[in-house]
Amino acid sequence: MGKQVQEKSACYKTHPDTYSTIDEVSAQLLPPQCLDLTPLKIAGDANGLPRAGSKLMFGNEAYHIEVRVRIALELALNNCYLNDFFNCKFKISKIP
Repeated sequence: MGKQVQEKSACYKTHPDTYSTIDEVSAQLLPPQCLDLTPLKIAGDANGLPRAGSKLMFGNEAYHIEVRVRIALELALNNCYLNDFFNCKFKISKIP
């Protein structure tokens, strides 16, 4: 038969308010003034920012696609503001 995969039993700490898994590695890296914060694990699939936004706004990562679409809409609808910001901040000259 095929290979049998052994499951490792792991005990993960969870945040009491959200039942989310706490990111222990990140927790150790927090500076002393931020010890009242709790870093939570987010899926690592290149959607980290939308997933974190979804977790913050809705309490779970399930709405990361909606958050990504809203980010894209915000960027598309406010491109004049963003163009002005980047032109001023980074001294980008416009091509005639």
